[in-house]
Amino acid sequence: MSLLFSLLLVNSRSTEQESINIEHFESCLVPIFHLLFQVSYSDPQPLVPPHSQAIHVLMQYPYRVISKVWQSQSDWTSKLYDSAEQSHTFIATTLVHLLDQAVHALIPDGDPDNINDSSQVDAILSPVCLVLRSLAEGDPLLSKAIAKLLLPNEK
Repeated sequence: MSLLFSLLLVNSRSTEQESINIEHFESCLVPIFHLLFQVSYSDPQPLVPPHSQAIHVLMQYPYRVISKVWQSQSDWTSKLYDSAEQSHTFIATTLVHLLDQAVHALIPDGDPDNINDSSQVDAILSPVCLVLRSLAEGDPLLSKAIAKLLLPNEK
């Protein structure tokens, strides 16, 4: 996964003439999805390798590629939720829960002013936030599901 992340990162920083077609790496998303949505996370800190590496790789893909590959995997993803409409809720819930667990592990007393190494906390939490942002920007249904989980209700 580290090699894939490095390739995609270098590709994203290269000029258009030098860049490779990200679609060549679509098939690499399938094991990333399996890892993120089927393999148990470590406790108490879930964002450790290999899951943290999978999140880093996922943040290098544009939403259109993530969506295309996810939809093509309906043979196993359909076992994770009841209907296609619940796909958005499942993805949002899994990633937001992952973020929540990581925050509680990194900031156990809930006071961000009491942490010793805020750069470590940022380095661990930022990739998940970037993936959530990318998904929310790419799909209005995912955006609503993520907002419902992260934002307070109107009351």
